[in-house]
Parts: sequence; structure tokens; C-alpha cells
Amino acid sequence: LASLAPGKITAEAEVRLDGKTLEKMTLDGNIMLPPRSIRVDGKLLSERRHSLEFRRSGEGPLYFTVNQECYNQDRKIDNQGTDLQLKRFYWRLQPAGDDQYRRTALKSGDTLKPGDLVEVELSLNTAYDFRYLMIEDRRPAGLEPLDPISGYSTGYPGTYIETRNTATRFYIKNSGIGISSWSYRMKAETEGVFAALPATAVTLYTPGIQGNTAEFLFTIGSKP
Repeated sequence: LASLAPGKITAEAEVRLDGKTLEKMTLDGNIMLPPRSIRVDGKLLSERRHSLEFRRSGEGPLYFTVNQECYNQDRKIDNQGTDLQLKRFYWRLQPAGDDQYRRTALKSGDTLKPGDLVEVELSLNTAYDFRYLMIEDRRPAGLEPLDPISGYSTGYPGTYIETRNTATRFYIKNSGIGISSWSYRMKAETEGVFAALPATAVTLYTPGIQGNTAEFLFTIGSKP
């Protein structure tokens, strides 16, 4: 919360949840001070409709924002999304001569050997022709990208591919309507059991439109 009227005490603010006071505070119009914030204990938010009320007395307007954070504790995370439907496929690549590879679909929980090549395919189904999207694929530990260099893709016009320490991002100018796909390759490096968190697709300038893939498990080396 913040109030803007420099140089003097401007407002008394009260935050109420379901008619009960959460906190009262005095706000100074000094713009050099950070906004005040309060956190609502999740135990106060049962599964029903709630009312959050902001009251002000004194001088100047009162500005506020409300953020909600949710944590999914489910062991398995599935695909989600309506206008943006994102799916992720993993393929084991086996040499077939002349720089060609034979692709074999991988299932969650399958075992790789160190040195195996894996192709990641991200398939996006869009209901509209969205402009300026980002797909972020969080790579599982134990696998490293074959091409760590970021830059515009010659194979995918209008797409900038950014390789980060933990993820590969695709910045897409236009999605088109229907199904489009992007891919990149990884190499299995470290033995162990690793989880690939869901890949996500979001519109950069239209908040709230997003989708995600399911999670995926890899075993590299012998199964424990």
C-alpha cells in the first residue's frame, strides 16, 4: 500500500478481511520509502467466498495491489491450458548414418545411458493468432543442451532461442492459429533420477493467458 502527497503524513489505512481488521497503518507520502505490505495467513482463507476491504482516512489517494500465490503439492503435474495448449515430447536419437537419426519416443520414467542424445519437441496449439509469446522449457538436471548459443533461429522464423543455465526459452513473434512446434537437443551427462518440471507458454503482453505441459521423469544410468 502507498499514498502520494509528498512531505507530510497523508493517510490512515485499514485492511479488513471478511469484516475483521487485519492491520492498521499510517502512510507517509514520501515517495523514497518503499510501499507497505501485509501477508494474509493461508489459514484464514477457507474454501468459500471472501471479501478484502481497504479503508482510508486523511489526505491523499490510497494505492494498493493484491497478489495471490498458490503452491501445488500434488506429486504429479498434468497439462493445463485452454487458449494455449502446450505439450512436450522427448525422443531418443539413435544414429542412422549420414548425419541422420532414428527417433524413438520416450515415456516418463524411461532410462537413458550417459552420452545418449535426446530431442525435445514442444508442440503449441493456439486458439488465436497471439503476438509475442514465450515458451520456457526447464531442463532436468543431468542433461545438457547440445547448442548452448542463444540467437535467432534459422529454422523457426521470428523466433529467438535463449539458452540459460536451467532452461531453454523460445521468444515467438506470432503463434499463428492451430499447432506449431519447436525443438532442440540435449545430451545425457550425469547418472541419477531427475525430474523435468513442466514447460510453460505465456503471452508476454496479455496477462493471464498461459499453459503448461506435464512433468517428466528421467533415469540416467542403472535404475536404483
